Amino acid sequence: MSRSHYWQYLVNEEGQPVNEADISIFLNGSTVAAWVYLSQSGGSPLNSTPQVQTNDEGFFDFWVADESESHGYVDTQHFDIAWSKPGVITDGGIDDIIIYIAPDPVDETDTDTVKNKLVSNYLANYWGGKAGVITLSAASGSWTLSAGIAPVGCETGCDADYFHVFEHNLDNSYPVVQVWDETSDETIYYIAEIIDSDNTRVWITAQYSTRVTFVG
Repeated sequence: MSRSHYWQYLVNEEGQPVNEADISIFLNGSTVAAWVYLSQSGGSPLNSTPQVQTNDEGFFDFWVADESESHGYVDTQHFDIAWSKPGVITDGGIDDIIIYIAPDPVDETDTDTVKNKLVSNYLANYWGGKAGVITLSAASGSWTLSAGIAPVGCETGCDADYFHVFEHNLDNSYPVVQVWDETSDETIYYIAEIIDSDNTRVWITAQYSTRVTFVG
């Protein structure tokens, strides 16, 4: 459920506010009174003209509901607004007003491709599968000397003597990893070793201050 807000000030030819003027809202090009609300949520809709009046400052406003409410409108519906206060201001109005109706909410369980939303259900259905990205820092002193252990497959030496365990919580055992040396602002050689779907052990050649990015 969503309602769109319309507001305006009614003034005379001298720019003075016109208070207690009757404001009537119609469906565009007709004399059919539109259903409007006086608040953003709750309340009962009105369609007896005039639906609203201006206040002491000439201000008036109302809300139009979208089609999810029983008296709402599709986003292609336009409106006419007319004002009246005999003896004070000449009757008049504005025609063909677009009052923005919020797009339908996305239903990620649906796969329709109707583009009446900010994004179709079909595209939104894949949001949950998009890769997560996180960048974590490791100061130079946080890298641990291997002390006799080595990455799997590197027992004979891979020139990667320091390791740090990163908890990325991406629920992915095979994230893409990139390691940056904060001093040189360059990527450096590393070896990534799986611990589990949320943790990766990264090996480097020396105790660099680093930023390590995981994508997965």
